[in-house]
Amino acid sequence: YSLQCTASSPSFESGRTTVEIHTNAPPVNGVCTTSPSVGVAALTVFSLICSGWTDDPEDLPLGYSWDFVPPAEAWTWPPTSDPAALGKLIASGAAVRAPLIRVAPNEATSSVLPGGVSLEDDRVLLAGCVRDQLGAVVCT
Repeated sequence: YSLQCTASSPSFESGRTTVEIHTNAPPVNGVCTTSPSVGVAALTVFSLICSGWTDDPEDLPLGYSWDFVPPAEAWTWPPTSDPAALGKLIASGAAVRAPLIRVAPNEATSSVLPGGVSLEDDRVLLAGCVRDQLGAVVCT
């Protein structure tokens, strides 16, 4: 973006300045996955992997986190299961969530998970989030 300001005085003297404003986009082109997709609460060790994410070199390094996300019906209206819409809500902080893994420099980690909620057939919903060092974040 470019912001230009021009000022003049009653004696017709004028000046102008321009300021360039650069915005920071979040990381792109990656995926966050879990494996296995089904397991036993507190017993199965799940691999949590975010891979393929890229960003401008000056925005590196990237940090990775995983959050428990409540069922979509509990925090969106109208309810949505659209992954892009859910990711935007999570990234904006509009979704109430609980951290599983705080921001870490590793793309991959592992963890056991607690039991799910009956509203979601006892499933645990997770969001993998990737953020750059300037604070831009994307969640999937």
